[in-house]
Amino acid sequence: MKKPLLILAVLVVLAGLLYALSPLPAVRGIRDALREDDDVALSRHVDYDALGRNLRAHAEDYVARRAGASVRGNVFGAFAVDVAGRVAGGLVESLATPTGVKTLMAGRVAWRQGTASGLSLDAPFSGEPVADPFVNARYRLESLSRFRVTFAGDPEADSGTLAVNVILERQGLRWKLTDIDLDETDATRTR
Repeated sequence: MKKPLLILAVLVVLAGLLYALSPLPAVRGIRDALREDDDVALSRHVDYDALGRNLRAHAEDYVARRAGASVRGNVFGAFAVDVAGRVAGGLVESLATPTGVKTLMAGRVAWRQGTASGLSLDAPFSGEPVADPFVNARYRLESLSRFRVTFAGDPEADSGTLAVNVILERQGLRWKLTDIDLDETDATRTR
């Protein structure tokens, strides 16, 4: 009788250890912080320095890809793309704040408001909380130190929400959000 209880106790402890070392407590902490609009709790699960670097790299890459080979092919075009990439990178890096993280995780893109991308020109960007982005999220362990959470954009809404990939990386025994990647295709556009 004692042997099965000992085995069961060891299995429960192992399961608890696996859960504690997994990214799921960090995901739950981020979800709770977003739900409660708690910047301090969110900051415990976000590496803002790494997030800023990654957002800057995404912006610079996006500008370079959108410019095309013909623009990058001449000296002045390459210079303009470099300057535009650095300016866009600096602006996007400012999103590495609690408010910016909440905005990006909701799939909102403030700088696309008022553009010709099919969004309502009269709808100002609002900071009010949106529905829980984790409701239909997909989770994927990419390696022992990298975890991806994908939120699909809301195709029913006309709010400019995009599909969002949130990357968590292991830092010691903890997991922290280090990257947010917005899908380039507009989720509100019909395909």
